[in-house]
Amino acid sequence: MILALMAALTFVQDTATARLAAPVADSVAVLDFAAFHEQVRRRHPVARQAELLEARASAEVLAARAPLWDPVLGAEWKLVLLAALAALGARTVVASVVAATLSRTGERMPRGWLPGLAWGGLRGALSLVLALSLPAEAGHKPLIVAMTAGTVVLSLIGQGTTMPLLLRRLGITGSSEHTTSV
Repeated sequence: MILALMAALTFVQDTATARLAAPVADSVAVLDFAAFHEQVRRRHPVARQAELLEARASAEVLAARAPLWDPVLGAEWKLVLLAALAALGARTVVASVVAATLSRTGERMPRGWLPGLAWGGLRGALSLVLALSLPAEAGHKPLIVAMTAGTVVLSLIGQGTTMPLLLRRLGITGSSEHTTSV
């Protein structure tokens, strides 16, 4: 009986060895170490989780730097400046049309108000909401968002901080000593 069992085990071992030594079919690839390592790196759950953590860390770094640096905004600063100047020009045209329309009715806009109206048209949250609400399929959405954000920042910082000075120079308001706070 032991001899029969040993003979059966030898037969099974010889059959398995013969199968391993048989030529590999076309659909089965033999991987060298580098290819095996690459497959493990791409498909192993721990490796995939590490890639997700790396992507999340990169996103957090970009979000932390976003107020200071936006890659699209930095690359397209000329377009952002052009958009801000176009917005200022459009506000000037609209204020001029309103002033001309008022002059036909007998109402007159004081002389210094036109520059104040044009310079004071600050941009803000609504512009950003409209730009961000564009569908993802919209062409050039990152550029539109960057130009809008740049125009808002330039408007708030440039125009917002210089508005009191402009109003004093135009004689629309007195010095800051006479202003009251609410």
